[in-house]
Amino acid sequence: LTKPIVAQIFRLWQDPKGQRWINACWYYRPEQTVHHEDKHFYEHEVAKSTQYRDHAIEEVIDRCFVMFVTRFFKGRPRGLPAGKSVRSPGEGLRL
Repeated sequence: LTKPIVAQIFRLWQDPKGQRWINACWYYRPEQTVHHEDKHFYEHEVAKSTQYRDHAIEEVIDRCFVMFVTRFFKGRPRGLPAGKSVRSPGEGLRL
């Protein structure tokens, strides 16, 4: 089972045919990276990549939050809806 892509939106636009698009920077999960075998990660931790991709707006599943570890330990992000929870570092836009 594949997990949704966590990404940060940088740009929104609409093409001449009316199709709406986003340009997003991908975040990688630990299993998608190369690292030393003794490296430890937080649950749901992600790492920002240098990969920027265009996606049709229909590919966006939901909004979520990516927080730096230092901010995660200080509290909830502003604007977090009442029904959403902050579990641990590394939740972002899901594609």
